[in-house]
Amino acid sequence: MSSQRSTTTTALVVTGAVVLGGVIAYAAYFDYKRRNDIQFRKQLRKEHKKVKRAKTERAAAATAATTVSDQEITAALERIRKEPLPTTNQDREQYFTKHVADGEMMSVQGPAMYFEAALSFYRGLRVYPVPVELVMIYQKTLPEPIFNILMKLTSLDVSPSAAGAGRGAGTTTEIPIIFEDGIDDDGASSSAEWDRVNTGANSPSSSVHIS
Repeated sequence: MSSQRSTTTTALVVTGAVVLGGVIAYAAYFDYKRRNDIQFRKQLRKEHKKVKRAKTERAAAATAATTVSDQEITAALERIRKEPLPTTNQDREQYFTKHVADGEMMSVQGPAMYFEAALSFYRGLRVYPVPVELVMIYQKTLPEPIFNILMKLTSLDVSPSAAGAGRGAGTTTEIPIIFEDGIDDDGASSSAEWDRVNTGANSPSSSVHIS
């Protein structure tokens, strides 16, 4: 038994030594090529530049995808405001569930879909009985770029000049709550009409559920 263990230990030591020797040999070969082979050095520099360029392009694409002008947001808001709102509590609940689910699905598809995701989350906010609670959930669970777009939408929507076609840049995001026509401003009563929405305001859940 002892002999068996000794043989196993020896085999492991030998294997480890062989692997380590191979790594050292490759490192020595790599260093030699880097120092003495001009073509090898050129290839290394080319690969390094390629990797760096790819990372820069990905970062630029992500930044561009999450940068939305006030004009784009205003135009999107005008389109949404023209959409008919559900009139019954059941229809509002279904409308809310659908658009929040759409927003969650788009938000995981990357920065290119952040704007559309924010629009879907905003549609859900339009009919939610207690907007301030939903804004708190959004703030905790949404990626920051999506939440920022959402806040610009709400800020524009409560602005006296939001409907004006000539609204310029420089919008603020200080007003996070809206109430659409036809929606009860009494948060408690609206919530009761929806059979009490499970807001999850105290939970770090990544989604919004309705009980």
